Amino acid sequence: MVLAALCMASPQPAWSERVELPLTLDYQLLRSLVIYNNFKEAGQKSIVMNEQQGCRRIILSEPSFSFENGLIRFETRVFTSIGIFVAGKCRFPVSWEGRLVLYEEPQINNNWSVSFKVRDTDILDVDHQPYKVVGTLWNLIDKWAVKWLKAIEVNLAPPITDLKNMLEAQIPEETKERGHAILETLAPGSIAAGPEGIALKLSVDIQGLPAPENEDESVVLSPQERVYITRNWEDYDAYLVTIITALTEEALTPEERFLLREVLLDARYSFIEALETEKLGNDFVRKQFIESWGRIAPVFRRQLGADPSESLLGYLAFFTASDALAVFDRIGPAIGIEISANGLLRLAQLVAREKIDTLAYNFVLNDRLRKIFDLGEIQGEGETSITGDSAPWPEVEPASQTNSLGRFRLPFIFRMSEAWAAASSEEIKKLQEWIYQGSKRDAYVEKIKSLLMAAASSTIEKKAIEPDLQDFYRRLVIATAWQESCFRQFRARKGNISYIRSYNGTSVGLMQINERVWRGIYDRDQLRWNIRYNCRVGCEILQLYLTKYALRKMRSAEPPMVLDDTMMACVTYSMYNGGPRQFDKYLKRKKENACYASDNLFADKYAWVVEGSWQHIDSCLVEK
Repeated sequence: MVLAALCMASPQPAWSERVELPLTLDYQLLRSLVIYNNFKEAGQKSIVMNEQQGCRRIILSEPSFSFENGLIRFETRVFTSIGIFVAGKCRFPVSWEGRLVLYEEPQINNNWSVSFKVRDTDILDVDHQPYKVVGTLWNLIDKWAVKWLKAIEVNLAPPITDLKNMLEAQIPEETKERGHAILETLAPGSIAAGPEGIALKLSVDIQGLPAPENEDESVVLSPQERVYITRNWEDYDAYLVTIITALTEEALTPEERFLLREVLLDARYSFIEALETEKLGNDFVRKQFIESWGRIAPVFRRQLGADPSESLLGYLAFFTASDALAVFDRIGPAIGIEISANGLLRLAQLVAREKIDTLAYNFVLNDRLRKIFDLGEIQGEGETSITGDSAPWPEVEPASQTNSLGRFRLPFIFRMSEAWAAASSEEIKKLQEWIYQGSKRDAYVEKIKSLLMAAASSTIEKKAIEPDLQDFYRRLVIATAWQESCFRQFRARKGNISYIRSYNGTSVGLMQINERVWRGIYDRDQLRWNIRYNCRVGCEILQLYLTKYALRKMRSAEPPMVLDDTMMACVTYSMYNGGPRQFDKYLKRKKENACYASDNLFADKYAWVVEGSWQHIDSCLVEK
């Protein structure tokens, strides 16, 4: 995403613009910042007056912020105790407890300090009813409490510094100097109270730059460019996982878990689709960042700003930088800002649960991600220690015998790959049991069906699938395995055993689990080399799309949507194959009589499962 407009030597039309970046200091975060910096006594209190050995005291607590009539409504609880201090004792103490309300207008100075101008005040009793305070009591409250509250400020300089550092990290080396000069013009703009919080505009000058050019998405990328963008996207995917797992699992609502899962799946399926259809443009990652952040920002704002802590300004910087990147999207090509690994790392460091030095794109199982997505544990039955892509086929019978794989007759092979060296003969034996050898088709099919039914029944029990859907779900599982792999987990060719992999190299095994889409959510080696694990994962994913997406959408439609079994099976499979967005896309294709070949092929498989027409499996269950 290094933008050519900054690097071209030929003269280009210049343009100038004063750009405003949004900074929203929502009221929950504002409350937490004010408590952290000002209400430091136990119980989030502040003693603003304490005279004559406590005989005269004013204590403020329970601050809250909201929006009312164009102003910030700042309310605190007030406790007063006033007596006469005589001979070392407090005589005739009189106490009052109520609430003090200040109606304020936010202001900001050039040092990024936000202050609050009081436009009006109210006194309420503890039940929020109007209360008239006069005389000495009001004079003390006005002199001590109101004066103290008026002095409260919020220093935004630290998050602004973090923002500038993060944005500068996104600028490539060849345009660093120009980018730095632009960011140095960052200054406070307008500020106002709004329904969601304090809306501050950060103003920056973009001057004398070449006019941005529209990206031509029809340009075919070179292999090197595809590799670069793929790596860039992998950094983004690792970033997305990092910030999602920074959230507190227990505080997430079911709707928020659903949203987070959907955003991650949408991002991953979109990347795979763009890669396959050659629509992976230079701005793909930035556009995906903007779309995803727009959807999940409310979850982060609600949770990360809830508790007063030293991390609050970091969170504010995180929100501001993320919002800024969205605004910079329309001028990014002119100033050279790109979504880089370094910039994403800096952004993730603002919210990460622990210190991180890199954004690791790997296939290690991430238990925290599974918990946040409310997936629970997946059974590891038949767990294998085998890793790698393929290995020689070793004979486990005496050397005088041979294995028959159709027309191949393979002698015992002593040299084994490093991945298989650790595998026991028992593991290899179990593996061999699941290789179709060109004979006894019915026995092999029944064996696979039994495996699928056992996994489906386990999922039905674990996920509490509705009784009237259980038989349908079992048929769905069998049809999917037939469509995806023709009931195969492994194949043997030219003396090697390997797991079944899709034509584009992304999906593996009996249920063809996409390794990129489900990265970190399932164990990659077990998906490849453990047919039972692969089967259980496929069942879990089908259940997810059936109950959490298909049924949810059907029942929430107005009026509720009714689909017959075949349509429901096809729409669920389309999501299994292409992600949550395929629900609407499949129904549109069906309505327009423009179904994909895969849609029609699956419909055939489902019909054959319903009819018990297993002879059709001969068309795919052949030695390859």
